[in-house]
Amino acid sequence: TYTATIDGVAASFDSATNKITGASGTPAEGLVFEVLGGVNSINATVNYGIGIASALGDLVSGYLATDGLLDARTSGINSSIEDLTEQRNALELRASSLERRYRDQFNGLEQLIAQFTATQSFLTQALGNFVEANTILKR
Repeated sequence: TYTATIDGVAASFDSATNKITGASGTPAEGLVFEVLGGVNSINATVNYGIGIASALGDLVSGYLATDGLLDARTSGINSSIEDLTEQRNALELRASSLERRYRDQFNGLEQLIAQFTATQSFLTQALGNFVEANTILKR
């Protein structure tokens, strides 16, 4: 019977294939070592590290997580869109109100100009008659 450990944690050893496998739930989970040659006694040190692909996978997972960077950015953009929509609606309401005010002022000025034109016509005629009457008297 052989016993195997990886980083001081018990691991399984398959004597048929001469493979040592890291136990589930340990940092060595997923590691498989094949022992070449005869197996009488093995005492070896193996150094390993997590590769760049794993680190990149963790980084991408962090970005794509529910509370990750992309989710936060998307929420921020959606919030900005809502704010801009509210601002646009308020601006449209203000522009409509301003247009209505300017139209009312324009129509009021049109009526005032029509009254001035009528007054001008009346005064022109009245003064014309006055000047004509004065001219006849001086002759």
